[in-house]
Amino acid sequence: MNPSTTLYVGDSYDNDVMGAFNGGWHSMWFNHRGRSLKPGTKPVFDLEIDNFEQLFGAVKVLFDLPNNKYIFDINDNENPVLQLGINNGLMMAAERLLESNMSIDKVVILLRLNANQEKILRMKYGR
Repeated sequence: MNPSTTLYVGDSYDNDVMGAFNGGWHSMWFNHRGRSLKPGTKPVFDLEIDNFEQLFGAVKVLFDLPNNKYIFDINDNENPVLQLGINNGLMMAAERLLESNMSIDKVVILLRLNANQEKILRMKYGR
């Protein structure tokens, strides 16, 4: 496996995140339990999420995935439920970035948001 394109998603910091780090892989900490790192522990994960809705947006940020116009399921049928989940994940990632004081313009470029997603962020955050 190529470490530069391998992402390990795990919910145990000590086992999953540290294991991925020691193997030279990217890691995403799925911190759904809201745990804090032990004092003095250096965070080595690439990204931290706390729910499944954030997963696609986070992977997109890490690997700069292209925007796909349509999302298909395993049977090659357009899947609006999956698309909705992906859009929600992107918007959650956008909101997290905005909370870290990144500008809307930079968030839109980074996540490759469409015009409607940008409009919603601008209305909600008024920047």
